[in-house]
Amino acid sequence: MAKAREEAEHVSCPDDGFAIALELEMSELDAIYTTLLESSPLSRHADVAETRRREVAGHHEALVRAVRARSRDEQNLTRALLIAAED
Repeated sequence: MAKAREEAEHVSCPDDGFAIALELEMSELDAIYTTLLESSPLSRHADVAETRRREVAGHHEALVRAVRARSRDEQNLTRALLIAAED
């Protein structure tokens, strides 16, 4: 996370920013976040897949739309496709 924060301070174009956002989304952070949500007494869903779909998918959809609309970097577009397929 510290590495991403440092990289974000030196972003020079939207594609660089998207690359950081996509890298974070593809990291273990989503899995950790979903697991924490599921183990919480406040969890609203019966299983991890449902929790992830309801809590994270909307965020992923917004990021994927933004990348598709504004990025021309092939690696960013590929990562966005992977995230979209995962949801």
